[in-house]
Amino acid sequence: MQVRAVIFADLAGFTALTEAHGDEDAVELVQQFASLVRAKLPASATLVKIVGDAAMIVADDCADALRLAMELVAASQDLPGRPALSVGIHAGDVVERDGDYWGHTVNVAARVAGEARPGEILVTEAVRERIASADTDLDAQLIAKGEHRLRNVSRPIRLFALPPDDEDDYHTDPVCHMRVRESESAGTLTVDGTVYHFCSRRCVGAFLESHPPD
Repeated sequence: MQVRAVIFADLAGFTALTEAHGDEDAVELVQQFASLVRAKLPASATLVKIVGDAAMIVADDCADALRLAMELVAASQDLPGRPALSVGIHAGDVVERDGDYWGHTVNVAARVAGEARPGEILVTEAVRERIASADTDLDAQLIAKGEHRLRNVSRPIRLFALPPDDEDDYHTDPVCHMRVRESESAGTLTVDGTVYHFCSRRCVGAFLESHPPD
């Protein structure tokens, strides 16, 4: 058994993007995301695999794991459509077999990522404690989020968050869930007092099909 930090980084809104823009665009995005992860990996971390729209990474050091997550969230703005990442990190014993990792720590990390909002990094108390004991101020940036009950995890898990710092810079396309700056919007529509911004005319058309004007 080895103690490792396990990171799951998910492309938020990937299913909606696939439906709106097609499989080829979605596959291209995943390939670029995988290349981005490999380019950002520190020496202490390994990309284990890409599972659908998520990257599974293991790291020897929790502080390095959090720094990597922060870099990936920031760098995802350079990917097509600026997809937000939802990141979860947990630390503990893992079992390694043929380059893959298994065990309770892996399962918890995946569940924690599922709790994260787009652009948010969530870490467990086990991660925060290891970061706090290191010579770093990273733990001071983490905000307590209380205890959460995660699916198929028997005990509540205390989580800490590094929230997105650019929420006010973007709007979310309601069709494909990609992030759009107001100045780059391909179109806007106002429905019941809510202004929607779109990444493309295709998404405008799809929105109008499901929300026909009166």
